Amino acid sequence: MNDINQIIKFDVGGGKFSTYRSTICKKLRKIAPSTDYYRFNLLEETISSPNINLNEEIFFDRNPHYFNFILDFYRLIKIDENGNINSNDFKERLPYEDYELLGIKKEAEFFKVDHLVEIINVELKNEFEDSLILNKNLSKKLNKLCEFPERTDWELIYRASRDGFNSDDFHFKCDNVSRTLTIIQTKDNYIFGGYTEQTWSQNGEMKKDNDAFIFSLVNKEKNPIKIPIKNNTIAICCYKGFGPTFGGGHDISLVSNSNVIPKSYSNLGCSFKHAKYEYFSDQAQNFLAGSFRFLVSEIEVFAKI
Repeated sequence: MNDINQIIKFDVGGGKFSTYRSTICKKLRKIAPSTDYYRFNLLEETISSPNINLNEEIFFDRNPHYFNFILDFYRLIKIDENGNINSNDFKERLPYEDYELLGIKKEAEFFKVDHLVEIINVELKNEFEDSLILNKNLSKKLNKLCEFPERTDWELIYRASRDGFNSDDFHFKCDNVSRTLTIIQTKDNYIFGGYTEQTWSQNGEMKKDNDAFIFSLVNKEKNPIKIPIKNNTIAICCYKGFGPTFGGGHDISLVSNSNVIPKSYSNLGCSFKHAKYEYFSDQAQNFLAGSFRFLVSEIEVFAKI
C-alpha cells in the first residue's frame, strides 16, 4: 500500500508520533553530486520494507526530543518545481544552544536526512568566530538581525584593543576596504554598530550608500533592531581624527581614543531613522549606548570576503 495519505505511527524511545506517508517521502535533491539523484531517508526505507506492518507502530530506540525536529523538518520545508528547498520556516524553530543543535545533527545523521545535517552545520558555524565582543549566540542573533546571506564569510581587519584605539589605527587597517561591518561595545556593555558597502578614508568625504544600515544588538530595551538608512542621505563620514562615523548628524561618531575620551556620541535619526524615536529626542540619543556620550571598551571591524 503506497497511499500518500496513509498515517504512519512511530514509537521513538517511548515517544508517540504520527505523520502522513507523504510527509516523510518528499523527494529532496542530494546535496553532493553523484550518479544518484535522490537518497532515501531511513524512515522512508523502513516503511517501504515488505517486512514492516504499517498498521502497527514502528519502533526506533532513539531520542524522542530530537525526533520532533526530524518530523518538523519534513513538515515545514517547501520544495519548488525545480527541486529547490526553502527551509526558513523550519529554521525559525531551531534552538540556539550548540548541544541541542548537535543532538539534532546526530539524529539527522542516523535517519539519513542529509539536508537537515547541512542546515545544522551552517547553524553551528560561528560567522564571527574571531570576535571578542560576540559570543556564538550573539553572532547568530546579529547574522539573523542583519539578514546576511547564509555562508557569508567575514575577516576581522581591525580590533581596537589589539591594533589601537587611535583614529589613525582604525584608518590604517580599514581605509580603502569596502563592505565592512563595524561592531562597537561600550563600557556599559551596549553593543551596536553599522554596515556599509563604501570604503573608509580620511579625506573628509561624506558618502551615500543605500545599502548601509546600523544596528543595536544589546540595548536597555532588550530589543535588537536593524535600522535602515533613509533614501539618498549620508551613510558614512570619512574624517581624519575620527574613527568610524555613520550618518550625517552623526548617528554614530567615534572619537580618537574613544576608550579614554568620553566624547563619542550617538545622535540617532539623522540618516538612520528609528521606527519610534524622533531625531534629537532624548530617546533617540540614548538608544544605542544608553546615553548621548559614551566610552568604548572595544571596536571590531569585519570585512565581507
